Amino acid sequence: IEIVDAFAIDDNRSNPMQQIDDESNEDDDYFSDHENTNPNHSDQVQGSSASRQQLNALERKQQRQERRWQKFLHILYATDKALTSIRPTTGPACAAAKTPLSDSNNESSPSSRFRPVHAWIRCITSPYLGLQHCRPYGCWSVLRVMGQRIPSEFKARDECDGGRTAFQTMAESPSKNCCLCLEEIRDVMECLMDADHRSAFSPRNSDGRLIGHVALENGWPCRDLFERKTSASCA
Repeated sequence: IEIVDAFAIDDNRSNPMQQIDDESNEDDDYFSDHENTNPNHSDQVQGSSASRQQLNALERKQQRQERRWQKFLHILYATDKALTSIRPTTGPACAAAKTPLSDSNNESSPSSRFRPVHAWIRCITSPYLGLQHCRPYGCWSVLRVMGQRIPSEFKARDECDGGRTAFQTMAESPSKNCCLCLEEIRDVMECLMDADHRSAFSPRNSDGRLIGHVALENGWPCRDLFERKTSASCA
């Protein structure tokens, strides 16, 4: 939970320019040891040095974010796998889901795909993880990061979970199992509908009922969201 919480909030506690190693300053030392009497040349050297420092800082920040993202995916995969053993399954069991480290070229079977968005929704709707103790709006902000990194996953169907979409996964879960505050739950629902609003107005395969109606029956606060999405579609 602490790692998820740390991933959800941007790390602004320190200035990236202050985290540059001494090795990145070797070029600056070289130019300082070989001073040029031309003031214009000195300005150019200083500008070039500052640009290199900014590029190094940006590259280090991107690498740090990528490491945190990969670490989060591994923890999410392990957590979802553990939850699978203690919750009833609604579809055929799938024990061959690929871990985040598996070879991405071997995707001949759709059941071999690990769906991070679906797994995160299953975590949000689980009463066993205590996600309500995370930083406020931490779960929602993780979902927003997923929307930026893997937007196609919101519309994908999880073959390991009965072929459900991410919105359907949340809609068919009892809202009483979700321990988040009401405001964050509404924002999570809106985030899912913004990414894939068609799922809410689609019939589910088992009985043909609209998934949006199922969400309302399970207590999810999304009635006004349906009205807004419907009016926006008609407009």
